[in-house]
Amino acid sequence: MSLLFGNLTQQFVSFGSAEVAYSMDPNNATVVQQLQAAAADFRSSSAVDASYLVYIGTSPFLPSIYILIPGKESDPLPAHFATWSFGPTLAK
Repeated sequence: MSLLFGNLTQQFVSFGSAEVAYSMDPNNATVVQQLQAAAADFRSSSAVDASYLVYIGTSPFLPSIYILIPGKESDPLPAHFATWSFGPTLAK
């Protein structure tokens, strides 16, 4: 996670630096090209980093849904369901 946030932070810094350079000299063609390149890099890397964060966020959710959704009648429950206690038993 820290690598993803570090990469995203670095892209913000790079884009911000290019934007500051552009604001100081908007007529310089080299600065304009650097700003366009920084914007393109920021868009692509932030999209990839956002995808990774979504994958990390959904990865614990999907297996839990798979376990909780009942299957066919013939499918046995997972073994750990037998050890769960849902309250006091009524056995005498």
